[in-house]
Amino acid sequence: MDRIKSICIEEELCQSHDGSLEQILKQMLSYKKLYNVILSAEKGETYNSIKNRYSLGFLEETDLGSKMEIEFQTDSFEILSKQLIEYGSGIEIVQPDELKCITRKHLAQITNHCLNLI
Repeated sequence: MDRIKSICIEEELCQSHDGSLEQILKQMLSYKKLYNVILSAEKGETYNSIKNRYSLGFLEETDLGSKMEIEFQTDSFEILSKQLIEYGSGIEIVQPDELKCITRKHLAQITNHCLNLI
């Protein structure tokens, strides 16, 4: 049974935005410092997952035979490093060295934590 007896528009508050969603997102990202990252990923599920996850900052890709090299931008090495750990040996960080160091630090913390649980 429908319980709505009447409906009407009281006032219209919708305002149009300047530009498309893509333009708005690009403008939002322009306020942050972005860093270029190059990863090498095995073709298939790992590569597709990375490409979809980082599609907004995607720059280019290169076919290396059994692997794909992906270049994209990120605003945080700390967050990216933690996300990349879930891909295990399916990826390799090609550049930058700072991201490699941060990832090693996170892996060392995980290792120490796990060893303390034993």
